[in-house]
Amino acid sequence: MKRRWRLVAAIGYAILVLLLVEGCSRVYWKISRDVPMRSPGEIVYGFYPELESVNWFRPTKDDGVFDILILGGSVMTYPWGNVKQLLLERATYESGRPVHVHNLARPGHSTRDSFYKYRYLRDDPFDLVLLYHGLNDVRANNCPPSVFSRDYSQYSWYEAVGKLSRHPEVRFVLLPFTIDFLWTSLKELFDPVKDSRMAAPRSEWISYGSDIKTSVTFRENLSAFIEIAAAKEEDLLLMTYATYVPENYSEKAFEEKRLDYTLHKAKIELWGDPINVMAGVAAHNAVVESIVEDNPDVSFVDQDGLISKDGEHFNDICHFTHKGCEEFVENIWPVVRRTMEAWAEENTPPHPSSPR
Repeated sequence: MKRRWRLVAAIGYAILVLLLVEGCSRVYWKISRDVPMRSPGEIVYGFYPELESVNWFRPTKDDGVFDILILGGSVMTYPWGNVKQLLLERATYESGRPVHVHNLARPGHSTRDSFYKYRYLRDDPFDLVLLYHGLNDVRANNCPPSVFSRDYSQYSWYEAVGKLSRHPEVRFVLLPFTIDFLWTSLKELFDPVKDSRMAAPRSEWISYGSDIKTSVTFRENLSAFIEIAAAKEEDLLLMTYATYVPENYSEKAFEEKRLDYTLHKAKIELWGDPINVMAGVAAHNAVVESIVEDNPDVSFVDQDGLISKDGEHFNDICHFTHKGCEEFVENIWPVVRRTMEAWAEENTPPHPSSPR
């Protein structure tokens, strides 16, 4: 009998310890990333807080609202551009129907970030998904081949987010992921080649950017997008990435604002050597065109071939002026209009005299 009670006491003590440590895990995430103590599943918002905005305007199939999802980097965000507002106004005015634009693009984000976000939204229906990427992934080329990882986990940010996606139990408990995350963070302190995020490349690694290693990852991420969109029966729009570099470009000329860019916002060297950066974007654009050829159901707009290449439309290598944003929206409008017209036919109530 005593042995049985000892076993029961040991089990109870172990459960108590686990509950205590789980509580400490929740306190850690509350302090570090403002994750609600009672909602461990919201830890994803600690990494991608923009996802929470979807909860405020939760899309549904029969809400009578045309929902557009935008995923990309800074080009799609304010104050770097006003594509969202221009698209929202035009779509609302010309259709005469309610439209909501869910803009989850964020500065510095790559196709890997957008893939994680889109996969998280697998239960949320959108009527049109706009994916605009091509430049931020280029930064991942600035490392030796031995360091590069196809999931970009040479950066601790992507290693952590990747591990989060492999811990579905975070909906209920945070302890296993917390241990995994803290172990990764501890290793980073003693890892001389580990970077926290895709910031400006290391000067000693810039030469490695000539080897465009990201094309494979770029293709894998876009292919995953197509699979998810097909499973959700959502219209997906892929685009080439538009860039403009004046012939007389140099870092010094940019910093002295002697180029024909309007505002001179971000110099190319933030992504690597200019020659390597342009080669990387060209490689990614080639991937987009190749994928669209293999998937005729996916809509496509060649932004790089359509947008005027001059300082009146660009503030730097990729960020548009107001006029550039207007041209961007004009280029995608035929696809948006076509998709909205098909959606309107499906969402228009039948005339009272029409048979059911």
